[in-house]
Amino acid sequence: MKTQFQGSFRRVGFGCIVALSAFIADSAQAEIDILKADPKGDNFYSPMSLSVGGSIRPRFRNDMGGADTGQYWQKGYDGGTRFRITTGYNFDEDLKAVGYWEFGTNIFKVADMDSHYPKKTSRFNRRELYAGLDSEKWGRLTYGKQDSVYYQTVGVKTDVWENDWHAKAAAVGVYPAYDGSDKPDRTLMYKLTRDDADFYAMAYLPTHSYYTPGGWMFHRKKGAALGVDWRTTKTLTLSASYTRIKVTSWDAQTKHSDYEQIAATSIAWAPGPWYAALSGEYYGNFIPQTMRKRTDYNFFAGDAYGATAFLSRTFPVDKGPLLSIGPYVAGTRLEILGGEHYHANQLYTGVNFQFRYGFRVAVERTFSSSTDHLPDSNWLDFYYDF
Repeated sequence: MKTQFQGSFRRVGFGCIVALSAFIADSAQAEIDILKADPKGDNFYSPMSLSVGGSIRPRFRNDMGGADTGQYWQKGYDGGTRFRITTGYNFDEDLKAVGYWEFGTNIFKVADMDSHYPKKTSRFNRRELYAGLDSEKWGRLTYGKQDSVYYQTVGVKTDVWENDWHAKAAAVGVYPAYDGSDKPDRTLMYKLTRDDADFYAMAYLPTHSYYTPGGWMFHRKKGAALGVDWRTTKTLTLSASYTRIKVTSWDAQTKHSDYEQIAATSIAWAPGPWYAALSGEYYGNFIPQTMRKRTDYNFFAGDAYGATAFLSRTFPVDKGPLLSIGPYVAGTRLEILGGEHYHANQLYTGVNFQFRYGFRVAVERTFSSSTDHLPDSNWLDFYYDF
């Protein structure tokens, strides 16, 4: 039973979040610089830089066809609120040390609003944490928990609307931080920029075992990834990546060693107010089996393919608080071969409303057709980015 004090605490906690958002919105419209490096300064802190930023994201979702029965997502829930801290130290005009920390915050959990999140939800989670060296001449080398090569080259090109993960690696694998698809931990990343191309390489170091919801243990041993972004023109970018990771999976009956594979490519086109992107992925021994009655004891489903397409146009308004309106359409397809025989097709239509001071509202409808009969859904997202 909730006490009167607990109810008051929830209201005060949520009020503090709203008040903080309003304060930041009034004081800044972009990344907030706490400390700027001064090449001509002679103080001990002159080479240092420090900035903070974030994105507050309440979200509402409604599943159609009677699929909703009062779940938390109907009442409003956190859609990925995060805060970040970026640091730097300049050794000379070219070489500097860099550090980055991004942590997620469930604003409804912080406010103790129980009906707005599932059980066992954490108040905070570590999204990224890495450090390293950066040089225009020699490239950038970082270690820690950070975006994967796959995401930085291919995934990010179509990570631009609300319900957009149906065919991407982070949504179909074991768990992104362990399977290497998105923000994996214990990784060494190297990036080199030359003229019109960015080259990426990542080494995956062993991590601890993960107990999957299906009752299997999963352990990432080692692996590597390569990727490239090639800016063929000022408006057209071609990207590709390949990831190969050795993993072990086991339960009480059997144990397997496999090589996960993600081969992906994308094309992104951004002429003026238009933005279009198309990506395709091949997954080998990457998606876990989900059948209740398995024909074998393999942990992975075998081969699978994903495809994503997006098209939008931004119309400037610049009247009152509204800056622009951006309607868009998108589509995804996921097909799992082998014993799964699974497919999922989604079509999306939506509109982004961009307001002053970093506020944005997105309205979206998802139309679904899948083997497991996923329902159509409506999405309403509020953003405050700083």
